[in-house]
Amino acid sequence: MPLSKKNNRRPLLALAFSLLLLGGCAKLSALTKQRGDLAAKNPIEATLRLAQAQVRPGEAVIAYVWIKNIGSKSLSVQVVDASSVEFYANRSGEITHVRPVVSRKELLGTTVELPPGGILPASQARTFVLVTLSDRAGACALQAVYRPATKVGASALAPVYAKPVTFHVSGAPVCRRDRDGILVKADAIEIARRQVGRPVAAADASLHEDEMGLLCWTITLTIDPNDLKPGEPSSK
Repeated sequence: MPLSKKNNRRPLLALAFSLLLLGGCAKLSALTKQRGDLAAKNPIEATLRLAQAQVRPGEAVIAYVWIKNIGSKSLSVQVVDASSVEFYANRSGEITHVRPVVSRKELLGTTVELPPGGILPASQARTFVLVTLSDRAGACALQAVYRPATKVGASALAPVYAKPVTFHVSGAPVCRRDRDGILVKADAIEIARRQVGRPVAAADASLHEDEMGLLCWTITLTIDPNDLKPGEPSSK
């Protein structure tokens, strides 16, 4: 782990955390569902799974989504990403539109040909990170809606509704997040302190966008000079 110096007196330990920060919720009055004959005739099937059935307050909810062409013809559809998949959460009757973490650098809205029986993504399910769903204890039902057609142009393919899955929020908090799901500064510093496991004389943190297009806390810890071993190098 690299060490740096702001001056010649105290070594500084810089830790960069690409923490799952972005996200958000927008309340909706209702979740409109297209079912009946139209849904029954839809040649696409969407599946939603969660990494865990229980999360702690502040913990990210990891969701996996994939689609399958159950029809007999090849289809031109959107790739499974944050522009084609929407998430809706139901907590005690309150329905909320949930935005997953997404990189500002990710190319969204591209289309691909999906042959009969084809699964998208082909190698593995698309992973979505949701960071605003564990702010309060209790049960939550989550549904994913996949939209095969791009927003530009017409398409006969209707939205596809994956079967809802339920998870529970309980236990001791992992961390605190603001309303947008961003880890609060004090908790980011505390996580860094625990990772280092050494006495710290001072600490600071700055929030910025990393090379992946995600928000990242860079934590700078000043190690207590009394904890340094004789001859310990200033960098590791």
